[in-house]
Amino acid sequence: MSEAPVDPIDIQIAWVAQAGVESCLLRVPGGATLGQALVLARAQGLVPDEAIDQAATAVFGRTRGPGHRLADGDRIELTGPLRVDPKVARERRVAHRRAAEPRSRWRAQGR
Repeated sequence: MSEAPVDPIDIQIAWVAQAGVESCLLRVPGGATLGQALVLARAQGLVPDEAIDQAATAVFGRTRGPGHRLADGDRIELTGPLRVDPKVARERRVAHRRAAEPRSRWRAQGR
C-alpha cells in the first residue's frame, strides 16, 4: 500500500542581518519538519550559514525545535542572542527620558 503524494507547502524564513530583517520564501514537501526546512534553505543558499548556526528557532514567535512539523504559511524565525540585557536596556531608556523631560512622571517632583 503506497501513500499518496503530499502537496508541497510554502513557508517563510526570517532572520536578522546587518542591514535589518531579511526573509525568504521556501517551498518544502508537506509534512516537512523545521530542521528539514533549514537544511533545504542552506542547501539552496537562501539563508546565510551563520544565521542558521548561531540561532534559536521559533515559528511565529514561539520557540520550536527541529522536529516541529510545519504547516502551509508558517514563518520560521531565526533568533540570535540578546545584545543587551533587558533590565539594562530599560534602565537606559528611563535615564534617557528623565534627562529629556525634567518635569515629568519619570522624575520626582520637588527635587
